[in-house]
Amino acid sequence: MTPLSLLLIFSIFVLLPSPSVGDAIYGPSCNLSTTPTSIYPCKSYAFYRANSTDLCSVADLFNTNRISIANASNISDTSQSLYPNQPLLIPLECSCFNKNHSYALVNYQFISGNTFWIIAHSNYANLTTSEASVLANPTMIPVSISVGAWAKIPIFCQCPTTNLSRNYSAIISYSVQPGDTLASIAEGFGMDVSSLTEVNDGVQTDPAPFTVIYVPINSSLPIDLSSFEPENRSAPAPTAENTDSSDNNDGSDNDGAVIGLGIVVGVLGCLLICLVFVFCFFLRRKKKSAEDKQIPIVDNRKDNGDTSLNLHSTANYDGLLSGIDDCLDKYRVFHISDLRKATKDFDSKYLISGNVYKGWLDGRAFAIKMMKWNAGEELRILQKVNHTNLVKLEGFSINREDGGCYMVYEYVENGSLLECMKSPTTKLDWRRRVNIGIDVANGLQYIHEHTFPTVVHKDITSSNILLDNNFKAKIANFGLARSGCNAMTTNIVGTQGYVSPEYLVEGLVTTKMDVYAFGVLLLELISGREAVSEEGVLLSAEVDMVEFEGDDAVGIEKLRSWMDPRIRSEIDRLGMESVVMLIGIAKGCLQKDSGRRSGMTEVVYALSKVDDILSVASTAGN
Repeated sequence: MTPLSLLLIFSIFVLLPSPSVGDAIYGPSCNLSTTPTSIYPCKSYAFYRANSTDLCSVADLFNTNRISIANASNISDTSQSLYPNQPLLIPLECSCFNKNHSYALVNYQFISGNTFWIIAHSNYANLTTSEASVLANPTMIPVSISVGAWAKIPIFCQCPTTNLSRNYSAIISYSVQPGDTLASIAEGFGMDVSSLTEVNDGVQTDPAPFTVIYVPINSSLPIDLSSFEPENRSAPAPTAENTDSSDNNDGSDNDGAVIGLGIVVGVLGCLLICLVFVFCFFLRRKKKSAEDKQIPIVDNRKDNGDTSLNLHSTANYDGLLSGIDDCLDKYRVFHISDLRKATKDFDSKYLISGNVYKGWLDGRAFAIKMMKWNAGEELRILQKVNHTNLVKLEGFSINREDGGCYMVYEYVENGSLLECMKSPTTKLDWRRRVNIGIDVANGLQYIHEHTFPTVVHKDITSSNILLDNNFKAKIANFGLARSGCNAMTTNIVGTQGYVSPEYLVEGLVTTKMDVYAFGVLLLELISGREAVSEEGVLLSAEVDMVEFEGDDAVGIEKLRSWMDPRIRSEIDRLGMESVVMLIGIAKGCLQKDSGRRSGMTEVVYALSKVDDILSVASTAGN
């Protein structure tokens, strides 16, 4: 085989789809109409052979954290290096994607040379396929994906169903290796073949290499993975590409393969060096541009009353706007003197709450927030979001004298949800409260599902939900928000009563902490109470006491007594079904195990059903 032939075959092999059939192509099927929705989402695991020595790199690949992997994989020191092919269990959240396939979706950013085939078979070690990845990203064109683009990679997974003969706690996705049999896989995980067969639709034949088989477990983690330890810890990790070689190749074929691979590696090496030089060149240009940029100290406004500024002066940046150059064209940059004039030098009578003031600029009302720190992170997040249920940032200003930053937001007329819930004059009926919950859920779904990297708000509270003159809800205050989830922090910040258990204990930042806080918000809407009582009792602790099922008259009365008295008469007219459903949604959001907590997509769908029921009940009542 000539080197040129080998190179051609290698190129074709990269572009072709994987040789799979049936559910092996698109992952295990799921049907929410026949499967209890309560099993989704569930915590599942992927068996993964390390192709990196860094546990953090593996955690980033699967959008999780190294502590969770270490706990599941019996690793005592998270800072220790991994050895090639070290067996790991990766915690996943398994959901029913598009009501068709069981996936755990993880975000992946394309780098140079990536294809869906390479990502599926090399990066994720055959735990998914290129076909499934294309299905999960319908707006992306597989042959023309830009470097830096983000895609959702569907890791195949399954949730234990109620029709299994045993009560399994979780299911592991295992990528079959050459030489594996049903018996060897079952033995490796310490189970009988019949259990393996049952979960895999009664399969009796040994699975094909590089397909995914599902291994049920009913024991607590970590489990013994010693039978999967590589014989030689210095051996490279196996991939689909390097296991197809035939034992019958003669010496000349082997020499050709070595030469061909050398050419491929050499070409890729040259391309990498070129990319490094290009990157360094543009990095130096960007640094020089940042050094030349200046902050305004003179008023270059025209006489047309416009309060925004041109960014020209002789003053240095001083780091105040470092890293947010791309925000300057999107937002108005106000002069600090105009903000002082708009608020009568920040007079207390213009104070809305905290450090937010109402001011008038060019005949419009704005909310002006004083910040005594660099607001670069908040600006970077807000400049990439645009949704009707998020408060809109209009502009900002920097005070060179004290280094303070002033954020100028749209003014939302009815103030915060907390204020409206406490006000004796503001009427928030039951239908309006449900609509507020739907608005907030839509806003959270947007920042969780439609931003890359994913935005986590981190401070969803009734005081950070604002209501306009039509009582349309908008999420405000992105001061604690972070772009990129599944991170760890030791700086625990948040509002008491809304903080999720995993964030409080482990410092784990994920979208599920917003889901937990939203569950508390739903309880506030139902009960009319605050997240923490004057006695320090958490509202989330009361959710199990108000569960109602069936025709239990005692349960009905108990639930009525727990509800906000201001909506009882309306609920008596409309019926209790919508309240029971909303409490069920709240409980799904408040699961202590974040893996069993609902996602915002499921929450939005469930809330729409509540709204449908209220529409029917209102029509019948009229």
